[in-house]
Amino acid sequence: MSDHDALLRAICENPADDLPRLVFADWLEENGQPDRAQFIRTEVDLYRRPEWDAERARYEHAARAESAWPDRRPWLGECPDGPVSGIAWSGEPVVRRGFPWCVKAANLESLSYLWDHFADRWPVEQVDFETADHLLRLARTPILRRLTGLAFRGARLSARVVPAFANDPAVGHLEALTFWGGSLSPAGVTALLESPLFVNLAALGVNDHATGVGLALLEGVEQYQPGPRFRALELRTARLGDDGFRLLAAAESLSGLTHLNLQGNHVNADRAGLLAESPTFAGLRVLLLAANPLGNAGAAALARPGCLPELRVLDLSFCQVGDDGVRAVLDSPLADRLVLLNLAGSPASDETKQALRERMGDRVRL
Repeated sequence: MSDHDALLRAICENPADDLPRLVFADWLEENGQPDRAQFIRTEVDLYRRPEWDAERARYEHAARAESAWPDRRPWLGECPDGPVSGIAWSGEPVVRRGFPWCVKAANLESLSYLWDHFADRWPVEQVDFETADHLLRLARTPILRRLTGLAFRGARLSARVVPAFANDPAVGHLEALTFWGGSLSPAGVTALLESPLFVNLAALGVNDHATGVGLALLEGVEQYQPGPRFRALELRTARLGDDGFRLLAAAESLSGLTHLNLQGNHVNADRAGLLAESPTFAGLRVLLLAANPLGNAGAAALARPGCLPELRVLDLSFCQVGDDGVRAVLDSPLADRLVLLNLAGSPASDETKQALRERMGDRVRL
């Protein structure tokens, strides 16, 4: 085995350890690839910082736009991606700590067939499945032992499959689960909340589901409380309704959250006010509200003195925040406290945007 392959294997066998990645970066520099070596070092340095660290936040949300990636594609080229294999790189962002970390797979068969291609080459930590037809079989494969996260899209998971999977001791090490596109039913949510797996999770996403699913989650989360590691909740396009937002704002069991994503949830000024004034979110560091009709009143509600005192990253892109909303932010503690404010798509005037740039500099995106 070459030194190159041995170093990659060490990274794959210890994906949480930065040292093998840095040793590989040294090898790359010594073998004529200084740019890739420096990229890995930069990534490792930034990912050692909290997500709301100023440099990391700006790097992730701005400097690493997909348009900046064509020159990196040769580094990712060994993935047999495309419609033939049913395998492609995935994840947001595609690369973490210098390497791709998430694979999208059509199904377990396609992933199993090609797993040896990944096992010693790339430190894959999460799989994003297009279907979940073989979820129970996944727990019996060596693939699962390597993973820290799973995502499922589209396929409806039955109330029988979810508890069988979530209660299997083989999945207890998972740290993150994401369900997309109606893959969970209300009964499936309850089964997940009742399982020992839920207590171990650090992050959960229930995205693009019918209203009843989000309500089942928020109604059950107080009874089946998450464990102390739980920090991130995604409810994108979850159709929560007013009842759901009241439950969310009152959910004391979620007071440990640092990251909340409510993109595309019809968050208006009233709902924004509920979130901003809730003691549950006093420790929130990252709040993502893209594609919601907050308007000026919603931005003003988030900017009220004493609200969201620990917030560092706020995404209000395409939220209809105009001049009055921007001025409310400028007149609030948020203007000094945020390390990143995303106001892409704002209809504010050029004069107001310029005032925002002068006040916040590279901490704002317009």
